[in-house]
Amino acid sequence: LGDFLHSLNVTGGIINPGSLLNHLYARFKLPSLRAQQDSHEFLIELLDQLKFDGPKQSLTSDKKHVILQSTRMYESLMAQSVRCVKCGYNSGMTISIHSIFHLHSIESSVKTSIKKFLDWEPIDGLCTMCHQQGLVRRWNILKLAKTLIVHMNRVVMCEGRVTRDRTKVKMSKTVIVNGKRYQLDAWIEHGGAINSGHYYTVKSHNGLWYELSDTSCKPFDFTSVMHEPYLCLFVQE
Repeated sequence: LGDFLHSLNVTGGIINPGSLLNHLYARFKLPSLRAQQDSHEFLIELLDQLKFDGPKQSLTSDKKHVILQSTRMYESLMAQSVRCVKCGYNSGMTISIHSIFHLHSIESSVKTSIKKFLDWEPIDGLCTMCHQQGLVRRWNILKLAKTLIVHMNRVVMCEGRVTRDRTKVKMSKTVIVNGKRYQLDAWIEHGGAINSGHYYTVKSHNGLWYELSDTSCKPFDFTSVMHEPYLCLFVQE
């Protein structure tokens, strides 16, 4: 995979998605894409493979640099705070690295969804001090990635079965996260049912927007701002 990424970095070539998937399946034990919810899990596994397995390979220093730069541009350093609203006990912070922002609550816009993700939210479990329910948590950003991958969870349980959340949201061309300004670069939508359908991408290029679907590429009218994004890509200004 290191050789593959290095060759792309040098040649600036265009890759066929099917060829890339076949290459990854052949080399690594990655989950197959059988359902909509598998896509972001596949992406996480791929980024983890690049981060943990790539530097261990017998690669030249310039190839290792390509791998490390590819992963670090997506990594944000986060600290999770947990406290009890009943007794006020604060359990301290747990620091972790996030490649993807998982937004479990879909609000009216991508901007407000990200804001809610960073706010206090209730969690299951009992407080270790008062032994009552009332725990809440919040993510504190210690270091933001240059490129934010935002996953909007559209797989929900409804009456005991898994279904899709079809909530439309307003696409925000610009968001400010922790004082950093980010520009929307692309997003992916999924059309169809929970276990079938089709992915397409909306991408900006030289100030214009395009819809990419398999081999098709056509201009996209951004004035229609309500969409069902599944994965969004924001780049820091």
